[in-house]
Amino acid sequence: DDLAATPVTQAGSGGPAQVVPEGALTYFQGVNPVGQWKLQVGDNTPGGNAGTLHSWTLELTVLDAQPPPRVGPSTFAASPNLQIPNDATHPLSVPVIAGGMGQCLAEARVFAKIQHTAPGELEIGVMSPIGYIPLSLHNGGSADDVFANTTWSDGARNGLNDRPTTDAI
Repeated sequence: DDLAATPVTQAGSGGPAQVVPEGALTYFQGVNPVGQWKLQVGDNTPGGNAGTLHSWTLELTVLDAQPPPRVGPSTFAASPNLQIPNDATHPLSVPVIAGGMGQCLAEARVFAKIQHTAPGELEIGVMSPIGYIPLSLHNGGSADDVFANTTWSDGARNGLNDRPTTDAI
């Protein structure tokens, strides 16, 4: 949750269930979250270990207006069970469409089930209607399935990549 104590850069064997993403999901606070969001997962080692994105979920808590009252959270999910390509320049990109909720985002959380024998090869990020945030870039080393059941949520920010880029991974 928002008090996730483990930075994703310290993910290792057995993988923590809740980690702080490399980029700040709080960047999206206050914006209209309605539209297409994508989880993007790429493997930067051509011919390396294969992996599978089993599912991902986007949980958005919105405000009816600025400031509160809070509404939500609303959940949007996809279960593609697709192989992750061994080409980070062409990552697996799985969309969900967020809609039917308030127009002012208060909090975003990302859940994923990613199977991979070398998670340190992975580049994982989320693309919102306004920009891209890296969730994990080459973390987890060679421990199997570090991101098999992971929640990315802002906790104590460490200043890493606090603004989205407009380019995908």
